[in-house]
Amino acid sequence: MEKKLVTWSPKLGTGILWQDIQHKTLIDQINVLYEAIRARKGSAQIDPLIAFLDEYVANHFLIEEKYMDHYRDPEMAQHITEHASFAHNLKELKKSRPSQGELVAESLCYDLYEWFRNHILSIDKRLGEFLKAQGEK
Repeated sequence: MEKKLVTWSPKLGTGILWQDIQHKTLIDQINVLYEAIRARKGSAQIDPLIAFLDEYVANHFLIEEKYMDHYRDPEMAQHITEHASFAHNLKELKKSRPSQGELVAESLCYDLYEWFRNHILSIDKRLGEFLKAQGEK
């Protein structure tokens, strides 16, 4: 039976459509990666999932940062620092998984999820409110 780290709920919504769609995709991909690691799938299956997540996250962060820059979000620097933290954690997962085994990878995957959930519930919720105040939907 598939074990998910998280399922989407309205509590995770920011009220910004594109952002919520991307967050749902990221949550789905973190769940797929977590299950693949738990099932001890080989590198041929896990590495492309990590690569997809890495690219998708980079694009998602870039979009958020463009909106923050466009509207001169006063909390942009903090938000970018948060993004760099996630990117670093994902890089650690990519680097450590082959040499340290799947249990470490499973733990790092869980850490990614925890970071992401906390980021949505605090930083991205605030960004959503800021963007809505600027007229974004």
